[in-house]
Parts: sequence; structure tokens; C-alpha cells
Amino acid sequence: MDWLVEDRPSLPVNPENVHFIKTPTEFYETIIARIRTAKKRIILASLYLGTSELESKLIEELKNALETNPELELCVLLDYLRGTRGGSEKSSATMLQTLADRGRVFFYHTPDLRGMVKNMLPARMNEIIGLQHMKFYAFDDSVIISGANLSDSYFVNRQDRYVMIENNPDLVRFFTNVFEAVASSSFQLRSDGTLELHSECDFHPFEGDRRAYLTDISSKIKLIMDQLRETCDRRAYLTDISSKIKLIMDQLRETCGKLPKTDDTLLYPFLQFGPFGINDEVKMLSNLFSKNHPELELTVATGYFNPYDAYLDMILKKSNYSMKFLYAAPDANGFFNAEGLSGYVPAFLPRLGKSSFAGDFK
Repeated sequence: MDWLVEDRPSLPVNPENVHFIKTPTEFYETIIARIRTAKKRIILASLYLGTSELESKLIEELKNALETNPELELCVLLDYLRGTRGGSEKSSATMLQTLADRGRVFFYHTPDLRGMVKNMLPARMNEIIGLQHMKFYAFDDSVIISGANLSDSYFVNRQDRYVMIENNPDLVRFFTNVFEAVASSSFQLRSDGTLELHSECDFHPFEGDRRAYLTDISSKIKLIMDQLRETCDRRAYLTDISSKIKLIMDQLRETCGKLPKTDDTLLYPFLQFGPFGINDEVKMLSNLFSKNHPELELTVATGYFNPYDAYLDMILKKSNYSMKFLYAAPDANGFFNAEGLSGYVPAFLPRLGKSSFAGDFK
């Protein structure tokens, strides 16, 4: 599968440090447990934080951790539009307000919602324009990569994917750098509830020059990938020398019947920041969906089936291998029984899937 990743930088991972969290409850319990044991840092990047009892308990755990450990750093990144929905009464922002003095809490605002459109679109509808949609949760040198938000439904009955990679400082450093790049172009929450543009952000996301803002954050993110590549190149050099030495030790251990555990799994980070012209994921998936490899079998699992037109065209006209799609049944969709237009989404998506693939769909 080298053709899929091409010359992408990769980070070695010990497979014994990769854990798949199985249920929403386990996801929540793992986050709480990691908050309690964190020594250096806690980084939470999500679309939003809910406002129910479980989220309140999570906030209390963060408070206790910060009070117990003065050296602990807390960083939170949410979406501005989703995170302030509910206003001053109850929102992600009001939930996190008490942490603003001790931690750093940021809200990213899309540069595409501005002017008359921003003034006209109501809350919730305005989120269609653009969002901060990263979901990763880092604790010291371990990170959970997920699609789940910090909300009670994701802690109770909304099944998602959650992969925890432990003891990998290079990977956490990468995620930390991504966090800082976006945070430095976002609004920071103050203890009085106000949101102020980060001091390092020279261009206002929706009142200033849109192109200048996009160029600024794009350059920050591209720098992260350059730094990752340098790290990987250095590690590759060290690994080459190390492997020769380890080979000698392996031969010795084989004699003793004991083989060493090795980092034989590679992790390839991909970033997708469409507004900033960074499309790693699009390039990778386009490569995958247009491949003529009859021996391949691909399974795609997604919460929603709403394919990008270009992907659908590649799948139907270029790909030549077995492909299976798994997505939520209507009554398992997060918008099931929702009010307004959102309530029609669960029934619409299966019809979209069937119409997209016509007779080839199952």
C-alpha cells in the first residue's frame, strides 16, 4: 500500500500502545481517568462541549486536576459558532468560563461567515458555512483520536470510533503544533465570558482581509508538516543505524529464545483544512478511490453518507475493486427526531446512498 501514502512522513508506533476504545461509556471513563492522571498537559480539541450533567462532571475533574497540579497545562479548542450556541445562558463557553483563568480556551471562527450572511443566518443554520471539526484529546504523551464530541450523547449512546495511542511524544507534539496553529488564529475565552482575538492573530477572521487570514493560518499549518517531515527524516536516519545494532541483539536474543518488541506499525498523519488550501485527505482518498486494483477490498464506515461528488465519480468510473459502505440507520442518526430541517436528515441519507450507486448499491 505504499502507493497510497507515497512520500508522506510517518511515525513509528508500538502496536501494543494502540488501543481501540469500544463504547461511549468507555470513552467517557477513559477521558476522566486520563484527566486524573495527567502530569504535564491536557489538550482537548472538539466541535463543542455539551451542557449536561456528564459534561459538568468533566469540568469539575479538570478543575480538580489543575488545583492539585500547578504544573499541569490545560488547552481547549472548540468551534466558535457551535460553542457559543445558547448565548450567555448556557453554552460551551459558559461551561468553560471558570477554567479560563487557569487554562487556555479557544474558539475558532470560520472566515467564510462574514458580512450580510453572518448577520442574516440564525444560530445553527450559520454552522453550515464552516466549522472547526477536529476531535483529538491528548494527555501527556498519549492521544485519543476520535470523531466524538465532548457531549453526553457521545458519552452514553452515540457510538463513534476512538483510537488511543499511548507513549508517543512525537505524535502528541504534532497534534500540539496543529492545536497551537489554529488556536493562534482563534478567539480566547476570558474569565468574564468575553472572547478576544488571539494576540498573535494579525487578521480578524470575519471582519478583516479574508485572503490574508487564510494565508496566515495556512503558512502555520504547512510549517507543522515541514517540521514533522524533519522529525521523520531524523528518525529514519537513527532507525537505520539502530536497526543494524538491534539486529545484532536480535540474533543474540534468538539464541536465548527472547525476541524484542519493536515499533513495527507506521502512522501517517494527514491534515484536511480545505479553506486554507491544505487537502492531504482529499489527495489520499482521490488516489484510493480512483485505483484500479481488483484484488483490493475496501470497507468505508461513516456516520453520514453524503459523498463528495468528485469521490462518487471516481468510485463509479475509475475504481475496480470490492467496496463496502457502513453508515448509521435512520433511528441511530444523531438528528433522528430532531426539530426543524435537521429531522429530515436521517431519512434522506439512505435514499441518497441508494440513488448514488443505483443498482450497484447494497
